[in-house]
This record gives sequence, C-alpha cells and structure tokens, in this order.
Amino acid sequence: MKVNHYFIMFLLSSLFTYSQSESFPKSWFKDEPSKNLPYGRLSTSKIAPTNDFDKLIGVCDCKSVSRQADGKWADTLSLKWRWKYIMNGNGVQDEGWFGNKDNPSYFTSIRSYDKTNKQWYVSYFTPNLSAIPSTWTGRKEDENIVLKRETKTPNGKSATSVLTFYNITHQGFNWEGKIENPELPNGEYIFWKIFCEKQFSSN
Repeated sequence: MKVNHYFIMFLLSSLFTYSQSESFPKSWFKDEPSKNLPYGRLSTSKIAPTNDFDKLIGVCDCKSVSRQADGKWADTLSLKWRWKYIMNGNGVQDEGWFGNKDNPSYFTSIRSYDKTNKQWYVSYFTPNLSAIPSTWTGRKEDENIVLKRETKTPNGKSATSVLTFYNITHQGFNWEGKIENPELPNGEYIFWKIFCEKQFSSN
C-alpha cells in the first residue's frame, strides 16, 4: 500500500503544533519581553515580586566612575544599563555595557524576590567569572533600594558591601557601591558611582 508522504508530514506537523500549544500555554509567556512588551511587565500572579524596580525598567544612558587601585577616581565612562522583567514577570534582570570600543566590559544581574522574608536576592555575573557569583540581599528602604552582603577588606577585615539605588524616578536613578567597616575613614569606602538618565521605558 502506497503512503502519501505529504499527508504523513502534515499529520505529524499538526500533532507537534497541538502538543506545543497544549504544553506551553500563552499564559506562561504573557508578561515576558516581546514585541509589544520590550521590557516585559510585572506579573499579577501570587508569586510575583514587589514593584520596587518598576521605575528602573527600560534603558538608561549612564555615567560611571570608579576607584583605581591607588584609591583615586578614574575617568568617567559611558554605561548603557538595560532593565527588564523575566520569568514571566516574576523576576528582574539588568544588563550593562561600559568601557570603550577597544576595551568593553559587560555585566548582568538576576533579581529574585523572597516573599516570605520580604527581600531581594541579587546575583551578579560577568563574562570572566573565576569564582561563585556574588549575591546581595536587601529591600526598599524609604525611597531607596539597599542591598548588602558580607565581604572582606583587602587586609582581611570583615566588612559589608552595600549597593544603593537612590534618587529613583521615571526619568532615571543614581547608584552607589561602597564598603562599610568601622576602621575605615568615616566608616566607609565608596568604590563606584553611576548616574543614569532614562532613554526608553515601559511607562
């Protein structure tokens, strides 16, 4: 008996399409980044995080300045910082590009919210990782977002790494990274500052 190969291909294709649509309903992706939602959107599900980062969602043009090994501030660099919702609106990812055309640098962070303890877990990644990614925890404090993790100073003393988002509006935000230790002058050492203006937004 001859078999119509085109019919078999059509049947298999139909079954595959049906299986795909049944296995992956559209509701799984409705808050993901897409053509209509380039940065995704916050989920309304029971596991959804708070909207702490909502004003940051979009793309910012930023100016970045950090400390050199000798403690002096380096030249200001341009930084592009993009924020979006991921995991169908149940998490936040940011991506950064900075440096110059001959020596670019990249980073990304994944932000997941712990509803039980009401805090964010933020893990930081770069292309040249040589150890377990660093993770900060924190929450919104007044109008700022403050994240912390325990660390060591260069001479081995216990310290706290503190990352703070402040001056947060729909037009932009500022960011500061510092080390806190009672033995440091003024009890802290600011190692990185970023000043951002919003270029593209979901709002």
